[in-house]
Amino acid sequence: MKKITHFSLTCLLLFALMVTSVQAVDFNKNNAIEVRVLVDVSERMKISDPENHRISALKLFINLLPNNANVGIWMFDEMPTEIMKAGKSGISWKTQALKNVEKIQSSNKTGDIEKALAVASLDWVEKDKNARRHIVLLSDGKVTSGKLMKDNVASKERILNYQVARLKEVDVSVHTVGFSDDADLDFLETVANETLGWFDVAKTAAQLERALLRVSKRLVERNSIPLIANTFTVDETVRQFTAVVFRKKGFGTTQLDDPEGMDFGRSSNRSGVSWHREKKYDIVTVTKPMAGEWRLIAAADPDNEIFITTNLQMAVENMPKEIFSGSDTRIRMLMTDKGKLLKNSNLLDVIDATVEIINQRGDKEVLPMQLDMINGGYFFVDIGKNLKVGPYELIVRAVGNTFERIETLSFYVKQKPKVNYVEINPVFDKVLEQAGIVLPEEGLTEQQIFQCPDLSSIVAGEEGELEPVVESVEEASNWALTSGVVLLVNIVLAVAGFFGFKLFKKKMTVKDEQLSKTLGV
Repeated sequence: MKKITHFSLTCLLLFALMVTSVQAVDFNKNNAIEVRVLVDVSERMKISDPENHRISALKLFINLLPNNANVGIWMFDEMPTEIMKAGKSGISWKTQALKNVEKIQSSNKTGDIEKALAVASLDWVEKDKNARRHIVLLSDGKVTSGKLMKDNVASKERILNYQVARLKEVDVSVHTVGFSDDADLDFLETVANETLGWFDVAKTAAQLERALLRVSKRLVERNSIPLIANTFTVDETVRQFTAVVFRKKGFGTTQLDDPEGMDFGRSSNRSGVSWHREKKYDIVTVTKPMAGEWRLIAAADPDNEIFITTNLQMAVENMPKEIFSGSDTRIRMLMTDKGKLLKNSNLLDVIDATVEIINQRGDKEVLPMQLDMINGGYFFVDIGKNLKVGPYELIVRAVGNTFERIETLSFYVKQKPKVNYVEINPVFDKVLEQAGIVLPEEGLTEQQIFQCPDLSSIVAGEEGELEPVVESVEEASNWALTSGVVLLVNIVLAVAGFFGFKLFKKKMTVKDEQLSKTLGV
């Protein structure tokens, strides 16, 4: 009987530790992003990208990088050449990088993707749980470094069989963008899928900017707001927004008007506004924008985006890179106010949260998220049970009375691995049943056995009797002393906690009232 009590206590402690770990949330998602960009400049690029759209696409990518990422850029033919040394992507780094990418020019040499991947990942020798690592590969996927065709085939096989495995070991995702009519898309897609990266296709070189924008959205998990009929609403919690606007022939210069109709165009020279103009697109950033409805005067385009920096932020907690088909995976979303979990029930109750799942064919499924009544501040939904193997896009949306937040992510569905179940000794079936413990019909997995070590005594093959636990007088005496000390400490903590909680509750009430007033709840 004492053995069973010990078993229950062990499992309860494990459960408590699990619940405690779930409460910890990392709000600074972008603090440890490491990115290596590889740009193909081999002889084939003279045909694939004769107008050098790679430069314009890279400038868009550089401008949208967070200021705290660690980024390096290489161009490669038969040898990789460093364009921009890996470093923190602050203002000075971005300024220099925008100049250095002008060096990109197609050569008359072959392309060695294997060597480029090796050089870019040279300093990633082991997994870093505090970093999110990415390689972005712009190429047609053709390996042409060998003198003979069999040399190219061998290099390609080494990439797929060895390099990909090594990159997976150190938790690197390779995002590939293929372009040109005869690109090896199967190869590029396999590299991306196997490393849980994003595969994208620019049907023409002119679409490279749009493809890199889609990659950027998946690298840097940032909030955006919807652009409808060229208008978007900025709420009072938004500190900054960045608009990416693609231009079309026949339309004039892109203009931007604030809620009062004031012109924020490129020639307005207004304080807190910066413009970056390329042949195919404009990027405009406005700091401390006025709350209200803003308007773009430009051609409507589905790829136009409005990214925001805000005090009221939506975040997806620990979004997995891969999930397994046939079983549900819980996706948890939360709202934060100045980096702290938002628990104001008045605000949470009016939020309509959904996820949109999109497969490779473009088929969409919209699922509602439920407000977690146990862990306040969270919304959740279970996905994966009915999804087929392959890559998916996930769009998370939170809509309140006066605000809306959108975030785009990606994940890969893999075939569910075979699970080995452990048979439970029949002697203990009745004991567990009497204790109110219901085990699954198929039995327990080996992983579950390891998670609760005391289960090891009830698996098949063990003895059917519970061994008595002998307790010495000395142990009982020590236990009494320990209990007294613990009781005293708990009394002190309870008194301090009571008054501390009252003070904390008062401060939070004032903050919640201020936020509710700001958002019009």
